[in-house]
Amino acid sequence: MPLADQLMQGLSLMVLGMGIVLSFLVLLIGAMKLVSWLVATVAGDEPAEAAPAFSAAPRAPGTRPDAALIAVLSAAVRKYRQGRS
Repeated sequence: MPLADQLMQGLSLMVLGMGIVLSFLVLLIGAMKLVSWLVATVAGDEPAEAAPAFSAAPRAPGTRPDAALIAVLSAAVRKYRQGRS
């Protein structure tokens, strides 16, 4: 088989493979959008509650975190930095 025929066969195989992958990705995106739409219509658009940051009790703006929290965070940062050295 001449080189030109092999190159043409390889090129056509590459285009076919890329076309199959592209069509699969388009179908996957369409399926994800459909599922997203179905979940939104069934569950409704209820806002999710935000998870508490560090403690369950909210603090007033401008107040400082307690000393125990600062100590724990400082120890975690120190341990992390020691592990990287």
